[in-house]
Amino acid sequence: MTAALMLAAGSSNRMEGKDKCLELVENRPCIAVLAERAQRADLDLKVVVPDFFHPRAKILTGIDLVESPRASSGMASSLQAGIEALPRQTNSVVIMLADMPDITTQDLRKIVQVHKESQKGIVQAATHAGTPGHPVLFSRKYFRDLKSLTGDHGAKKVIIMHEHDRMLVPLADDRARIDLDTSKAWLEWRRTQQINKVPDKPVLTS
Repeated sequence: MTAALMLAAGSSNRMEGKDKCLELVENRPCIAVLAERAQRADLDLKVVVPDFFHPRAKILTGIDLVESPRASSGMASSLQAGIEALPRQTNSVVIMLADMPDITTQDLRKIVQVHKESQKGIVQAATHAGTPGHPVLFSRKYFRDLKSLTGDHGAKKVIIMHEHDRMLVPLADDRARIDLDTSKAWLEWRRTQQINKVPDKPVLTS
């Protein structure tokens, strides 16, 4: 079984009082949209939140939540809490960030499919030009390494240690690197969405 672990316990301290996970995407909180996309990819989803009473937790009805009470100490604590909560039958996990609104269901399916076909222990999304990004899939054999991490550097250390067992999966555009953790970044992203929006075709009248 492949699980998805969405890390959503960060403090949003660069958002000028707003919550990046609750910014609207398709008129819904970003975290809810990404959770739905993961579920549609047939992944066993768990979302790591600061606590069960946090506003992020309250909007994720029917989704398995994991508390990370030490989230302020860095991303590693959220990774540890999430990995510990995975069922024993989990063979691999896709680590997702909760502030990447361009990641689609098809992107997640592609990462899982490449893992199945290549048998690589780490499958990492990349930009169309090949720059590594997120999400990242890890086989069970690396769960212990993930649980041993400390600080706020995420899983990068594990990827570097086992680079020989990694495969990059290019996704469209730069979506594998677009994580929005400031108000300015969200504003620029929305402007881009408007620019790229296909205008409605004019109605022809006889």
